[in-house]
Amino acid sequence: MEKDKFVLVLRGGANSGIFGCGIGTGIIKLGLYDHIEAVYSVSCGGFNGAYLAARQDSIGYLNYTEELTRNFINLRNIFSLLRRSIYQNKQGDTFGNVIDINYAVKVVREGPFRLDINAVSRCQFPIYLSVWNLDERRVEFIDLRTSVDPFQILKATSCILPYFWSHVSVNGYKYIEPYLNDSFSFDRITRVCKDKKIVVVFNDRFQHFDLLSYVLAALEGFVARRYSPRIRLLDPIRNKRKFNRDLKLCLESENVLVIKPPQDLVSPICTDKLKLLQLYQWGIEAAGQIPEFLERRA
Repeated sequence: MEKDKFVLVLRGGANSGIFGCGIGTGIIKLGLYDHIEAVYSVSCGGFNGAYLAARQDSIGYLNYTEELTRNFINLRNIFSLLRRSIYQNKQGDTFGNVIDINYAVKVVREGPFRLDINAVSRCQFPIYLSVWNLDERRVEFIDLRTSVDPFQILKATSCILPYFWSHVSVNGYKYIEPYLNDSFSFDRITRVCKDKKIVVVFNDRFQHFDLLSYVLAALEGFVARRYSPRIRLLDPIRNKRKFNRDLKLCLESENVLVIKPPQDLVSPICTDKLKLLQLYQWGIEAAGQIPEFLERRA
């Protein structure tokens, strides 16, 4: 393994992603920025990776506390999921979204704490965003630095069907978040990053998916397949099984450091600013585990 270098994997989780944002702040404060070899991310982890790459640790977390605590999570639209499964299967319909990714991207692109995309493009390490190519039914990792429209890729990695009823078109292909397919892809990451030290950041206290989660997955698949014939009813269930295998691989690998919050504080739909700030602080503190991990012998 290359001395003192590590690969950073940033997971999703909507507003709970402020924990991963705190990890990024901690990495910069600890002087570990230049030790990053690559970033693999998905959903809000992609946004966190972008702000980390741009060294905008002083403002990135404010998007969570000041902007995404309003107009982003719309629980009143949960019934739209059922309406979609019964009445309509058109892409881009007028039913409300539970999670407004368009709003989130606008905040990052135009808001008071906007992302410096030019700084991202100058970053020395790749920032890979995980997306699901619906047409080819495969998960791809796209480097944010070299993409033609970085904000479209940030949107694509967050198009979480069926909670956000949309996709992104790039080079003639339709892309969404791999939430329904291979949401972790850790086996692929380890193959590419063989013999490298890997830091995996979960934004919540993960657990293996249980029976109830499989029931929910079946419902999600039932609704999501109305969006595209390329989505299959059993895709979400297969994804849960794949996630369990990937999580086992992650936890059993000696060259992997898993970082997660010390306790359950918020859910992905949390809009409590004080709790989000606490989770951000926990992320900063948790980054302190990385130096010791890097000093360990392979």
